[in-house]
Amino acid sequence: MLSEIGVEFRGDDEALELFGAAGAQVTGERVRFEPGLARQLCSTAPRHFAMWGRDGRRIEIGGDHVVFTPSYGPPFVADLNGGRRYATIEDFRNFVKLTWMSPWLAHGSGTVCEPVDVPVDKRHLDMVDAHLRYSANAAPTSRRPGAASLRRGPQSSRSRRLVLTPLVLEHATRTGPRG
Repeated sequence: MLSEIGVEFRGDDEALELFGAAGAQVTGERVRFEPGLARQLCSTAPRHFAMWGRDGRRIEIGGDHVVFTPSYGPPFVADLNGGRRYATIEDFRNFVKLTWMSPWLAHGSGTVCEPVDVPVDKRHLDMVDAHLRYSANAAPTSRRPGAASLRRGPQSSRSRRLVLTPLVLEHATRTGPRG
């Protein structure tokens, strides 16, 4: 899939340049990886790195560090009044607030539940909005919806952000992939 269809990196010229320099085939915004290249590139990732929340709190990822987060993406929630039911945006907001208040949960996790009462085409915007309003934990709250932010440190003059976003994967159809 990575060699034939590839991955689109929309509006990120720097990522396209970096992947091209690393040996990937770049055509427009599409990047294709020869077999083994993605695994080779993953092996160069650091074993340990830090993430900062918007309030400056730092969490260490990797190495001997353990980071507790809420669950990711359950479609159902349960409470004493309603029992088991589909999650709503209000449930999502409450889980973000609870995560922020907990001294044991250091990362916002992103999709703490799936708010099915919000249309799919705008759901991610409401979820990012909740993280921005109700938490400063390290979480998917940077410049791009659905993105996590890494930086060198709150005081660093080299505080350049690396934005991790969900990749747009094309799937093969009867007529083949686009582009």
